[in-house]
Amino acid sequence: MSIINIANLNRSFGNNPVLRDVSLRIEGGSAYGLVGLNGAGKTTLIRVLLGLLRKNGGVVEVAGFDPWLHRPEFYRAVGASFESDGFFGNLTVRENLRIFAAAKGISPEESDKYFEEYWGETDIFAATRKTKFLSRGQKVQCGLCRAFLGRPRVLFFDEPAVSLDFLAYEHFKLMARKAKSQGAALLISSHQLEVIDDLCDRVGLLRDGSLEEIDKVENQRFSDTIKTAYTKGAQ
Repeated sequence: MSIINIANLNRSFGNNPVLRDVSLRIEGGSAYGLVGLNGAGKTTLIRVLLGLLRKNGGVVEVAGFDPWLHRPEFYRAVGASFESDGFFGNLTVRENLRIFAAAKGISPEESDKYFEEYWGETDIFAATRKTKFLSRGQKVQCGLCRAFLGRPRVLFFDEPAVSLDFLAYEHFKLMARKAKSQGAALLISSHQLEVIDDLCDRVGLLRDGSLEEIDKVENQRFSDTIKTAYTKGAQ
């Protein structure tokens, strides 16, 4: 069953078209990799899917909702992690995450259980400092912890592995695979092709505002196929 459905999506900024007739379906229990050069529109696409930007045309449905309607049910069904963490700098990690849990209708007891069960052994909860004093990698981990909160049906990741150390990246992969096994749909945008190889079942290349599906070649990693596609496109 498709959890993300996009048909003929268009989005422009003034006279500058960024997304042109983009269509995509992502099933539950799968991860879709979104790749493209800087400025290709990857973050714009994710922001439209989250209802943070309004589409100029086409159909967008995520977890059964039109994201632009800003229905509370929609936000409880999704999780997202961006390079910008969006945390309150003068609060601790746990204080921040309890605020986001409350916004999703998750009780303090449920959120504490989630934190301890899935993130208790990571270094982000060993720190009692305010989040403004955490390293960049620790802040990225905080954003990932927030994204998985409440077992969302849809997860959006924009550069999820930036600044993560080896252990933090392994933990992210574990959480992502667990979410897939529970039927969630993942959309992962990253320039780090290792992430695409490790987690994604399908990949789309966003170029000149259009989305081109990258076919997996037998005995090849997605990263090799992607590099080949760019090489051909430059010729």
